[in-house]
Amino acid sequence: MLSEKQLNGVNKLLENRVFTYNDEFLHNTPGINANFDYKIKLLGYKKMISIGEWYDYLMVSVEFVKFNNEISKNVLPSLLKTDTRETFLYYFKQRLKDEISSFLSIFVGTEVRVIITDYKISDNKETLMNEQRMSKISIRTVVRDVISKIKNKKSGFFYLPDKGDEYSFTNLPFEFSVELTLKIDNNLDRFMVNGYYVPDEDVVEILIIFNPNKIQKQLYDLIGELNELVAHELEHAKQEYEGEFLDKGEEPEESLAYYTQPHEISAQYRGFKRLSKLAKKPIEVIAKMWFENNRDIHELSDDEIKIVMDKILSYGKK
Repeated sequence: MLSEKQLNGVNKLLENRVFTYNDEFLHNTPGINANFDYKIKLLGYKKMISIGEWYDYLMVSVEFVKFNNEISKNVLPSLLKTDTRETFLYYFKQRLKDEISSFLSIFVGTEVRVIITDYKISDNKETLMNEQRMSKISIRTVVRDVISKIKNKKSGFFYLPDKGDEYSFTNLPFEFSVELTLKIDNNLDRFMVNGYYVPDEDVVEILIIFNPNKIQKQLYDLIGELNELVAHELEHAKQEYEGEFLDKGEEPEESLAYYTQPHEISAQYRGFKRLSKLAKKPIEVIAKMWFENNRDIHELSDDEIKIVMDKILSYGKK
């Protein structure tokens, strides 16, 4: 049984943790799943009787952050208000409780007894892929895997993750892979990095051109730019998941028109925000540095850079 101090400590750990439930909605209905993202909070203990004996049950509040399919979106909100003992929703709630109990056992042991006493639906509009939902772990993992290839100082084409399949993270509602191309240019003073998210394939393409004689001293800067790039491209993955991402053929060729598209502005903001936190510098400083260091990539004039930056900073104030 956790003390009040321990409960507060666990709740602090859970503040930014988002879980994904994806399981049968009813008993013996394969393929008909409830799929949603949720958060939990521990409320304390309640004495309850079970099979003639009294036990301490850990009370848990569940907050639904995002409904990921039509069954969850259209059915769960209304049924959650009903008495579970008298409806077919009992099976679903039992499975959810078992899932939460399994996770909480790492804090309170295998004998934890859980009761869900409160359900609510989040009113947070940034529910799917804000900094929390994008999952710092996913960005960090991809960057780590890319840097491990760079440290070999060899050119080549690599599929990531190394073990095959795809990257899969609890806090992301989709899986993805990375196709990494490394090229060597012994005349470069500074590395070059570019990326692209391939719609319909769940693939992030990353191109890095570097000088093997200088890259060791440039790893810190490279890690920063990779954090920005991966956050940017996963924002596009989020947009595709929500049906908002445009195919490449629909995007304008002219640089200013390309970089001022709504889905590009939001992706740039996510990427720069990630890099801003890592570098502990204002986002406007980070954005200005990126546009200055990557003129060969964006091909924008100084006036056009200002237009794009104004839109990015304005997006962050919404």
